[in-house]
Amino acid sequence: MNFFIEVVKSIIFLTFPMFVYFYFDSLNIKSNLALFQKISIIASVLLYTAFIDNIYLIIFINIPLFISYIKNYKGTYILISFIIFLYLLFKINLSVYLIILEYVIIFIFLNFVKNKFNIFITIVSYFYTFSLCYYNKISLINNKLILIVFLLFINYFLTLLIKNLMQYSKEEYINLESMYRSYLFKFIHEVKNPIAVCKGYLEIINCKKNKTMKDIDNYVQIIDKEINESLNIMEEYLIFGRYSVNLDYMDFNLLLEDVKNTIKTSLDDKQIDLIFNYNDEELIILGDYNKLKQVLINLIKNSIEAKKENKKLKVNINIHKKKDDIKLEIIDNGIGINDINKIGKEFYTTKISGTGLGVNFSKSIISMHNGTLKYFSSYNEGTKVIINLPLVEM
Repeated sequence: MNFFIEVVKSIIFLTFPMFVYFYFDSLNIKSNLALFQKISIIASVLLYTAFIDNIYLIIFINIPLFISYIKNYKGTYILISFIIFLYLLFKINLSVYLIILEYVIIFIFLNFVKNKFNIFITIVSYFYTFSLCYYNKISLINNKLILIVFLLFINYFLTLLIKNLMQYSKEEYINLESMYRSYLFKFIHEVKNPIAVCKGYLEIINCKKNKTMKDIDNYVQIIDKEINESLNIMEEYLIFGRYSVNLDYMDFNLLLEDVKNTIKTSLDDKQIDLIFNYNDEELIILGDYNKLKQVLINLIKNSIEAKKENKKLKVNINIHKKKDDIKLEIIDNGIGINDINKIGKEFYTTKISGTGLGVNFSKSIISMHNGTLKYFSSYNEGTKVIINLPLVEM
């Protein structure tokens, strides 16, 4: 039982830097993350060397060394090597020549061999078995062989697990950074165009030759339109950044009535019919009122903007109560969507000007409400959007 407890303690000490890494990563302290990682790896080694002195468990001490190498922490690698050297020499009583030989070979192979993980495991396993069987004269007869093989397997899978988790976190951060860079590039590109148009017309206005008040009024209207376009783009990016919800009990019918009033007050096109078909029953959900309102307004506006030229647009908003949830349908006879599979992906849009972030935002918010949002559409035949949200009992 004591040996089992020591194994568990060893695993806790070795996984310590990993949990510290993920904790500080969740706090988004990117500037000091590497420093915290180095300190936690060193702390892990110090804890291990202070509390573990079983010769059968010395194989685990090399895992922090390997992690510091793959993270390219050179100073940490050297410091850990020195700590391990003192630990094996004075606490485990291994031969100084054997220790030096092992870590020189590890260092050389890690720097010149491509498959670093396999070569590291092979070298460590060889010297571990050699130290036990020959230098410390531990016999492989009886159950000692099974124990050694068992510990070798634990070392292999534990090293692989920690390596992959650390690498996964690094790759995820790189992917996230790449995504934000693409958002920034797209944002600058989208906003730059209307600003450039505004600048051009302002230069035309400043050049007073052959300008009438009618011409200037037309130019001002164009500038106003382009400024509004820039503001709309900025608003889409701001909305995209608000990926959080505050859930509370709410009546979905009241929300729908609010959405109806908001949209109809700004709708002056007589070629557009908005038809709201309510459900008379009380529909209580756990939801974020403002976020859901923004989602519904976005989706209905998308239907309105899909109006075919010179053709009357009908948008039906239907709500149905099912057993455990509500089903909201937004159906239009607009131009439809050519490639339905791309809907919801960042920067894909069917509009002439737009970022494509609105649908992505809507899907994320609905998902945070434990609901679903699905699109059904054919080009030139209209679009149907279906939202399902769970009901709650009061």
